[in-house]
Amino acid sequence: MPAAKNTSKHKKPTVFLSHSSNNRRELVALKRLLDERAGGSIDFFLSSDEESIEHGTIWPAEVRAALDRMALMLVFVSSHALKSGWTYFEAGYGLHKLDSANIFCLPDCEKDKLPSPFNLIQNKNLHSAKDLSQLINVINKKLDLRIKEEVTKNEYERVFKPIALGEVMPTQVDELVDRIQVTLMSPRNGLEYFSETCAEMGSGCGTGRPRRNEYLGDSEKWDHLCSAGVRIDVKDPHRQKSEYEEAEMSWLEEIDITDNIQKDGGIWIDEISEDRWFSPIRGEGSEFRTLAEIRERNERCRRKLKEIKAGQVLRDQAPRDCIISISSINLNLEMSIVDLWMRKAAINESICINVLFNKRVRVETSTEVVAAKIHGTSLSLISDGRLRWLNNTSVSLHHCSLRVDYHRVEGANELYSAVTLDAPSASSIAEFKIQDLVNTLMELDVLRVLPTKAK
Repeated sequence: MPAAKNTSKHKKPTVFLSHSSNNRRELVALKRLLDERAGGSIDFFLSSDEESIEHGTIWPAEVRAALDRMALMLVFVSSHALKSGWTYFEAGYGLHKLDSANIFCLPDCEKDKLPSPFNLIQNKNLHSAKDLSQLINVINKKLDLRIKEEVTKNEYERVFKPIALGEVMPTQVDELVDRIQVTLMSPRNGLEYFSETCAEMGSGCGTGRPRRNEYLGDSEKWDHLCSAGVRIDVKDPHRQKSEYEEAEMSWLEEIDITDNIQKDGGIWIDEISEDRWFSPIRGEGSEFRTLAEIRERNERCRRKLKEIKAGQVLRDQAPRDCIISISSINLNLEMSIVDLWMRKAAINESICINVLFNKRVRVETSTEVVAAKIHGTSLSLISDGRLRWLNNTSVSLHHCSLRVDYHRVEGANELYSAVTLDAPSASSIAEFKIQDLVNTLMELDVLRVLPTKAK
């Protein structure tokens, strides 16, 4: 029998489920099974589950709060998790706070082959229904509960679906995606907001190494910062125009009407254009300009200088072109950084997201084939051949070069599969549900992972 449901969430013991984003599907299914068994008596916290962290909240802050209140931590280790610094951080935090770390090796990982420091701690495999029963037994002992421990083979396989011989297992989003690129308009102080965001989330940021614009050479200037798998590039229109304007402003300096000029009634000049006068010395090609003409020219220069300075102020205050590149290392953390930045920068206008996949992924671009595959699903076909996704977001399926922005990218001449999302307005990346879209396209076989070639 499941334990009696506790209606007060604050009085429930919290069990923190530490995992890698690569194992999100299995851990969400496991959390739901444990929720059902516990009958609501335990708050199972899983950072990649929307029931644990509500949309719009700050992801790292919610994780830290759950770590502080947890009564038990279960660490799920996979081959991918061993490459993630967050797994070691969370396990170390749990060991420090609770003097114990309950480590379970997922099906692609063996307890006897764990590296240090995990191999110094007593751990278990989670490779069978019996192993899952032992996990529930750990929860019962640690929290003094009586949750039903027996797990059937079918229940286990609903959580950890076995891979059939020769089957290409649909991998997680962060294994399919090379990077995500977001194009939008940033406020003038977007880089300052990014620095504040990184400070709030406990990660530093740096300028990294400047990169040259491959398409436009040095005609445009971009400032950038990067942190925790996120790079933000903001176009600086003031820097772009400064050299031209400085030269222009130098020509617009007023001519000082000295006593000698007044005595002579004017000056001799070499005229390049209406306002570009120089060499006030009589010579071949020089022309004489009267005091009235000098005063008229000075007045024109004052007006033009005022216009240039007003334009500089407007450009300085205006939104700038912005490109945000998100790696596939830790998408939950990286998207949280971008979402918090978007809230600080008050972004609520059109946005474009390019999801660029790795070489193993192929996308179906035939409109007729895609239309047949998405029939009866949450996706729909638009008249121009694009798809309609959540919140009136349009989705394009296409092939492109990885060099879709101005950065030099290795292998730029090769074509990669890509999904582009366009929305009239957005205040966060999370609302696009990119992971759900990719998973849906995978299930419909619109996106396909090629099998790994045997060596």
